[in-house]
Amino acid sequence: MNLAVFIDSKILFSLIDEGNTSLKSPGFESIVSLINNLKGLGFLIIVISHYKYRVSSLEMQIRHNNEVKLLKNVFNVDFILTCPHDNDDDCYCRKPRPGLVYEAAHRWDIDLSHSFVIGDSWEDAKLAESAGCFSVLIQSSRIVRCHRDILVTDLESAFSMVMKVSGLFMKTKVKPQLPLTSQRLEC
Repeated sequence: MNLAVFIDSKILFSLIDEGNTSLKSPGFESIVSLINNLKGLGFLIIVISHYKYRVSSLEMQIRHNNEVKLLKNVFNVDFILTCPHDNDDDCYCRKPRPGLVYEAAHRWDIDLSHSFVIGDSWEDAKLAESAGCFSVLIQSSRIVRCHRDILVTDLESAFSMVMKVSGLFMKTKVKPQLPLTSQRLEC
């Protein structure tokens, strides 16, 4: 079975200027290096994306194609899965529901119990919990009081914690006891 790191697309897009793919963050190169290190350990890097507003299917396809090219070229991610639905559609693939993660697990034979969701909101935390993944949350005002396994200050720390925790269960074949934060909170 494969392992995966699921990342919220807005976190990666916050690091680049979409118009010319120039660096916006001084830690950009280390992020790309950490992604490549995770891939070297056998992780699939999968970006989870959704649209905040309803667009036509042609507009959606153009935007999705541009996002795929940009994220694959800049960050070397493996796959990008997108929920095309609006909040009002009540679909199974829109965060915090785990539909996209389950789709990835089915397509690429992913062991969700040893995979990670990196995000910065309660929706990301709930997605990880629902799918049975580790949640690695980057501190933000969108976290509120919710379950999280690991809380970090930035994306670089998130990737470092994924490597640390995955190293523990790769060596011992036992899922480590979490949380790695001061306390575990439930939504």
